[in-house]
Amino acid sequence: MAARGRSLAARILVTVALAGAAIGVTAAPPAAAGAAGSARVTLLAEADHDTSPPLRDLPPATGPAGGSAAPKRPTPEQSPASRNAPQRAFPTFNTPMPGTTANFAGMDNINGYYPPDTNGDVGPAHYVQMVNSTLAIFDKAGTVLYGPVDINTLWGGFGGPCQNGNDGDPIVQYDGLSDRWLISQFSVRQTNTYECVAVSATSDPLGQYHRYAFGYGTVFPDYPKVGVWPDGYYVTYNMYGHDPDSPQRSAPSPGPGNTGATTCALERRAMLTGAPATQQCFNDPDAFSLQPADVDGPTPPPAGSPNYVVGVSESANDSLSMYRFAVDWDNPANSRYTGPITIPVDPFTKACTGDALDGFCVPQPGTAQVIDSMGPFTMYRLAYRNYGSHESLVVNHTVALDGNPGLTSQTGIRWYELRAPGADAPVVYQQGTAQSPVDGQFQFMASMAMDRQGNIGMGYSSSSTTLFPSINYIGRLAGDPLGTMPYAEGTIMAGGGSQTGSAGRWGDYTNTSV
Repeated sequence: MAARGRSLAARILVTVALAGAAIGVTAAPPAAAGAAGSARVTLLAEADHDTSPPLRDLPPATGPAGGSAAPKRPTPEQSPASRNAPQRAFPTFNTPMPGTTANFAGMDNINGYYPPDTNGDVGPAHYVQMVNSTLAIFDKAGTVLYGPVDINTLWGGFGGPCQNGNDGDPIVQYDGLSDRWLISQFSVRQTNTYECVAVSATSDPLGQYHRYAFGYGTVFPDYPKVGVWPDGYYVTYNMYGHDPDSPQRSAPSPGPGNTGATTCALERRAMLTGAPATQQCFNDPDAFSLQPADVDGPTPPPAGSPNYVVGVSESANDSLSMYRFAVDWDNPANSRYTGPITIPVDPFTKACTGDALDGFCVPQPGTAQVIDSMGPFTMYRLAYRNYGSHESLVVNHTVALDGNPGLTSQTGIRWYELRAPGADAPVVYQQGTAQSPVDGQFQFMASMAMDRQGNIGMGYSSSSTTLFPSINYIGRLAGDPLGTMPYAEGTIMAGGGSQTGSAGRWGDYTNTSV
């Protein structure tokens, strides 16, 4: 999330226990601690919970939608060695990616904020989409079954900031392990901040929801990302100081203090039944933009597996950092957050991070306004799949192809498949850099996933001085040479204009779903 303005059309990318206190209680923020080794977590109660009427019966929320201004943390200048680090590039084969079998328009950016926080997920019969602070539900043919409505419609009658605010940074997840839906957004337009999380009571996304507010005191829980795991819903945040009195768009802005990355485990077993739920959180002041593992497919991880949390190293240009969050709900004193475990990878340079660019360098036709590559961020999701013979995680981030993080370097997508995440030394099974064969075409802000056969699909944005920002995709079959996406990219939506807003924001995250 970032400063918001008007306006940008959004389209669907589909491959694709402590009793709660009354809302308004000040919750203690997650305690900071050194990340090395094993650390104990902070136990936080929910602020409130209930079970809603069916979503289809709730009247649409009225009143102003609450855009929020969220931070973009300056990325430390990288060393000269990292500027010239080689990238693994591979030739593109002449075989094109197969065309889409269904492609339908999702919601526009109805509330007019940018960047559009676009994401959605697919279940057996539905596609649920969220854009900024708006929600809609489709069938798989693209027929609108519900909405669009403001997301806080789902919190009608709940009371407090979750009902009265509509601040965005939303995530929707289909929990395939239980055939349920999870819908969340934060509430930050007041001194005490919250994450508002709703879990469907059945498989019907239009039915009842068990609703929760989890509090974070006076810190700003930015950029929440959610992973489904058997023992919890895991949420990662970038934490900042909080200024609730900021006049910007009647919403708070983050204060100047970055307090690092926080990972919280929400008590899934309670939330599936609507019982009082707790959360356990850990803060690493030296980490940023972490992603929690999110299960794809019908096979859960082995019993007792911790959730795996991965990010790009903040201090090196040749490694990822992995954490393991082992939660014990019956005896929280036994819960542990372990890491970082350093995973060596090919050298890289984060895109657009030099010369105080802070991610902004992607060109567009007809304007000098460059847009944000999201180069400093590990991109959503960290998709997990258990194949029985092995476990795999896939994740990506945007890199500068020539090792120069400035305005002149074309960008591509560095992607990884990690295996044996529970071993002493997790394995980089394959890694590669997907780049356009067209000179000067920037690829950025990707999302990827694996299917049950081990094939990988990846959607991303593309732009250049001659190509309007567009949504493209590429992939690989399980038998292709390791580290390659060896096909000509396909197009899901060709852009029709440039983003000329002075904030230069195209988007913050998307989701490729199986």
